[in-house]
Amino acid sequence: MHSMNRWEVKQMDEQFVHEDQMRNARTQGVGSMVSEQNRQNALELMRKMHKIDTQNAATKATIDANLKKALECVDNVRDFVNDSNHVLGNPTTKHGEYAEQVDINFHNADQIMHNRRADATKDGVGRTAPEDYRVNGVAVQSKYINGTNNSLSHVLEHLEKYKDINFGQDGSYYVIPKDQYEQIKKVLSGDTDGLSAKSIRAIKEKIREIEEQTGRSFFDVVRSGNVDYAAVQRGKIMETLDKKSDQLNQTADNQKQRADERSDKKREQAQQEAAPSLQKAGKAAAEAAFISGGFQLAVGIYSKCKEGKKINEFTVDDWKDIGIDTAKAAAEGGISGFAIYSITNFTSISAGPAAAGVSLAFSVSELAYRKSTGAISDEEFKESCQMAALNAAVSAVGAAIGQELIPI
Repeated sequence: MHSMNRWEVKQMDEQFVHEDQMRNARTQGVGSMVSEQNRQNALELMRKMHKIDTQNAATKATIDANLKKALECVDNVRDFVNDSNHVLGNPTTKHGEYAEQVDINFHNADQIMHNRRADATKDGVGRTAPEDYRVNGVAVQSKYINGTNNSLSHVLEHLEKYKDINFGQDGSYYVIPKDQYEQIKKVLSGDTDGLSAKSIRAIKEKIREIEEQTGRSFFDVVRSGNVDYAAVQRGKIMETLDKKSDQLNQTADNQKQRADERSDKKREQAQQEAAPSLQKAGKAAAEAAFISGGFQLAVGIYSKCKEGKKINEFTVDDWKDIGIDTAKAAAEGGISGFAIYSITNFTSISAGPAAAGVSLAFSVSELAYRKSTGAISDEEFKESCQMAALNAAVSAVGAAIGQELIPI
């Protein structure tokens, strides 16, 4: 290798400085692109978090509104019980109408708490009608009688009385106390539940008769009430209402807790989607390669035109020079994009200094290669490194000032 004269060294230095400045410009452009990507990513995360919080607040507001309406249903029963004028017969023994009010209002309260329509009502039902109330337009007859066998007997009597209108066969049904209904299920499954053999035979016989008269399954014709027989007695009804109020409040608390848990999962998912990843780094690298390559292509064509050539006059060598420089810039851009994305997302360093550092690394690497081939001396290597560092610093400061004046 021949030793270069001072003019050649000067030319090489000037070329290096020019290339270094161009590299700094390209890399700062990449840094701005990555910074904008990070900003958009952060804004999208903020939008998602705000939406999640807003939806959670709306859900809780709906739960509170539902709870208020559901508790009003329970209060309807309190008002009914406290006003003896509503109750037919002796208030100390007449629990049947209490049971109706409990089943209607407890059903509606549960419907409301699950965002469904309150569809149980006595509206339009006369006191002597075959049904006691309606649920979603279906006729329901309440039979809260002391003893399971007795309740089933009353069901059979009612079926016989209204057989001409096919009550129990047209979708209408009966409601018996919850504890009696559960006892029937046990008996049919083979559990005596403390009953005598005679009582078990009587219950099974009445179930068979109900199914024969209606042509339907017993559990379609007879359904469970909301509470046990004892719960609607005069001495227990207020305690029953208090328990229902507590249950509704607990339901609301559970719903709010589940709403918070769903929101937490959505927040975690949003944070995971916004977190740095190799896929996003690859995207940044691809876009940076395109930007840097495009920038260098424009600069290369401009430089040739500045020499007095027209594009249609470019030779193969001209295009080759432009192509090599463009490919080199695209490769550097891709690496820069990946590096800057990683630095800005995994450290506290902003895009400007990160871009300057990446650009300086490229410059020092190139100078080190020149030194290893003997193209420059140790002294020239040191001087050029200082110049590259100065260019990188100036570039970083310029980017920082620009960010303050025109924030991205």
